[in-house]
Amino acid sequence: MSAWKINTLMNQHFPESDFSKLALVNIEGKPEVLEAILKLSINSEELLISVNRKVGARLSLKDAVNFIQFSMGKAEMRVSNREFTQFVIAAPNCTAVGLN
Repeated sequence: MSAWKINTLMNQHFPESDFSKLALVNIEGKPEVLEAILKLSINSEELLISVNRKVGARLSLKDAVNFIQFSMGKAEMRVSNREFTQFVIAAPNCTAVGLN
């Protein structure tokens, strides 16, 4: 699945969220914390990640943690399962939260 297709599907299915009401957790330099957030929020070994319409990927949990850690601070990243029923936001300020 191309980055453009992932981004298009995220735009269609990702829920709106009010950042002022979210309990964001610092994940900078803490891959184990990011992995825990992803595992708690998304019950899937394959994750879709969208950074923008040109950057996105379908990755395993372990690869997704590395991808998000590497891309942190550049843009808001949206993470979902393939069914678009479970979601995580990794914000540009190096924080993340699961949306339930």
